[in-house]
Amino acid sequence: MPIRGLVSWGALSLFAMDTAGRLGRIQQTAPNGEWSSWESWPIPIGSAPAAAQNLDGRLEVFAAGEDGRLGHIWQQSLGLHASWSQWVSLDVEITGDPAVFQSADGRLMVFAAGPRGNIGYTAQLLEGGMSGWTSWRDMGPKIQFVPSVFRDAEGRLEVFALDGDGRLGCVRQRPAEKGLGWSTWATIGPQLSSAPVAFQNVDGRLEVFGVDLEGHLGHTWQPAPGDGRWSRWDSFTHSLSSPPAVFQNADGRLEVFAAGPGGRLGHLWQHIAGGTTGWSDWHSLEHVISGTPSVFPEADGRLEVFALDVGGRLGHMSQLDRGATLGWSEWTELDAPVTDRPVTVCQTGAKLYADLGRLAEVQLRADSRWPQADPTTLRADVCVIGAGPAGITLSRQLIDAGATVLLLESGGWGENDAAQELNHGDAYGPIVKHHLRYLRHGRSRHVQGSAIWWERGWCMPFRALDYEARPWVEHSGWPLRAEDLAPYEERAAATLGFEPFGAPQSDGALVRLSYRFPDDPQVFRRMFLELLTRPGFQVELGATALALARKGDRVESVRAGRIAGGELQIRADKFVIAAGGIENARLLLLNASALGLPSPMVGRFFMEHPHVLAGRVQVPDTEYLRPYMVRGSQLDVLSLADAAQQEERLLNASVQLRPLPATDGAATEGARECDVYIRAEQAPNPDSRLALGEQTDRFGCPSPVLHWELLEHDWASVVRTAELVAFVLERQQAAQTTFLISADAPWPWAPVGPGESTYATWGNHHMGTTRMARDPAEGVVDPDCLVHGTTNLFAAGSSVFPTGGCANPTFQIVVLAHRLADRLMTGG
Repeated sequence: MPIRGLVSWGALSLFAMDTAGRLGRIQQTAPNGEWSSWESWPIPIGSAPAAAQNLDGRLEVFAAGEDGRLGHIWQQSLGLHASWSQWVSLDVEITGDPAVFQSADGRLMVFAAGPRGNIGYTAQLLEGGMSGWTSWRDMGPKIQFVPSVFRDAEGRLEVFALDGDGRLGCVRQRPAEKGLGWSTWATIGPQLSSAPVAFQNVDGRLEVFGVDLEGHLGHTWQPAPGDGRWSRWDSFTHSLSSPPAVFQNADGRLEVFAAGPGGRLGHLWQHIAGGTTGWSDWHSLEHVISGTPSVFPEADGRLEVFALDVGGRLGHMSQLDRGATLGWSEWTELDAPVTDRPVTVCQTGAKLYADLGRLAEVQLRADSRWPQADPTTLRADVCVIGAGPAGITLSRQLIDAGATVLLLESGGWGENDAAQELNHGDAYGPIVKHHLRYLRHGRSRHVQGSAIWWERGWCMPFRALDYEARPWVEHSGWPLRAEDLAPYEERAAATLGFEPFGAPQSDGALVRLSYRFPDDPQVFRRMFLELLTRPGFQVELGATALALARKGDRVESVRAGRIAGGELQIRADKFVIAAGGIENARLLLLNASALGLPSPMVGRFFMEHPHVLAGRVQVPDTEYLRPYMVRGSQLDVLSLADAAQQEERLLNASVQLRPLPATDGAATEGARECDVYIRAEQAPNPDSRLALGEQTDRFGCPSPVLHWELLEHDWASVVRTAELVAFVLERQQAAQTTFLISADAPWPWAPVGPGESTYATWGNHHMGTTRMARDPAEGVVDPDCLVHGTTNLFAAGSSVFPTGGCANPTFQIVVLAHRLADRLMTGG
């Protein structure tokens, strides 16, 4: 999967060597905010610094000291005003600038040319560096310049550098099944004149950029995610006078920055995320720079570029909106007395609520092996299974109300390959055909669950129509009304840190809906850290719920298998399954005989949000599009009015107008071309279902098999919605539309990458498998999310949705979690 941990969610901090040779920094006073004054530390350094975020969010900075030995300094807590440690030497000489990256297990690893000039590394013994660092280990030949590091699609680090002859080469971590260590050094490109820079495409393929001996920008890329092979070196023919810098735009497109002809800062970008349709021409941003630029995203997703000008003054410029459809800001100087060595930029984490020792204790317990016999028994008022948005929100509300809570999470605080393997399962359907890893790659087992991948967090409430029984949508209708959930929508907005939503705005024949983005996309991880400090809260990471024991109409206990070995047994008054749309149903199916559930609907009515690139529209007036571009924490989309959906017998859908980058890289007036991107509701269908397969996981439990079935109505609704929206835009805005889809070609699928297709893909939104209904013959849980046939077993999350609307599900998940917490504490 693409690396999501590089998305900025706080104020930027910039570290550099000052003109006196000391390490210093300048930082934003708030996310997207102004910049502080320069602060120099009394730490002489002999190399450019490298900064990274620890697994718990604390920043750490590495550099060679004045004696040439690698050293570091780190935040002792999180936040803009966190105190910093003293400078500590790691007692190894390095002969070049260091590079740092976080490995899949959460440990920081620092790479550089070592004492003899050979590429090597040192790594934290445990994530956060609380137990020290490994000794220095060589891993390849002598190298030139600074190496570049990135994680591949399998979670393994790959390190790129120029060997002694200046040829591009790499070394990669071996897969776990082949033992620890690194591959042999492999040459993958030509001789280059500058350090390489690597980044990951949205489909997981790594791509490496550099400047050849003729001064031209070029690149090589993996043909497939995680592939050990590389393409031939391809030159852009653009002449550069500095090494390149690269980052990913908010929409997934890579963008490369460097000094072009005459030293002018310039850039080029992928036309479409993944680069399958090529790259733009080189576009100058006009300002003349010296040295290597640095680039990093702001908290709102806009890229910001930093560099020294010809006078040696540090400055920066930023995209006016995400993707720069409105162009770039003016160049602004920063009052920072720095040298011509490259600067490093990183994001500052939010305030840390948890004792780091408590987090380390929880993770160490998860990693320890327990006896196989005599499972340890734990007790609480409520046992919550799953530490995603539903489970964490629910846990906090219950703790606030005075209950004791035990939270079980199959994964850990960071990524765990053994836990992620439990996601294995087969998937079949018209969009996911030939992509049987949909279930494995579309879910995440660790704290915050799959919301760890939601970038900035797409939040939107359901519309009133979504709850109604619509005669033209079979099996539609919730046993709740919009007014029943209105108070909980306000509480959910407060949880996520933004103002409550207003009613959809009329835009002529259409309505305008708004997505909101939390200031902190890691909000559920922050809530988890806060919970660690609360009395009455227990958590077991690396613990997978396997069996539910029932006595009469009550569940008495749950048995959990531990990734590290051994078992747990949890006894509680009430149990809540909050493990996601797949695992909620799978756990009930695994325990169908023991529970004796009356509902035949477990696993049925699986729903997703098909995502469709419907066409392109050219709008004559760019001003009209401004509400449909990301503005701070909001993005507007279009939808058909209720009356139009009823008249045309259509499902709900949101239509995003995604302006393509201006061809000259600057703000333009007049016509602008946009992608017409649809996120569509799927009609509830009992034949779209989850079942248990023949393969088993490490605990001996059958893996899931998903049959995602789509109806003709689903596709016809997408096509007709696109036609009606285009008709309104043509009539109101004199727009011109080109369609890429048609009614007679349902669900076209032309693969671009593991998670994308040319015209139709998905949102990894798993809904409906334990749907809510008053009658057990029609659903699995009642309106209070109580599993039919029991008195103390509940389900939380999107699996209980009777219909899915067109909104991303996370906001509605949090809404229902607040409501369920109230029901649990009042005897529900």
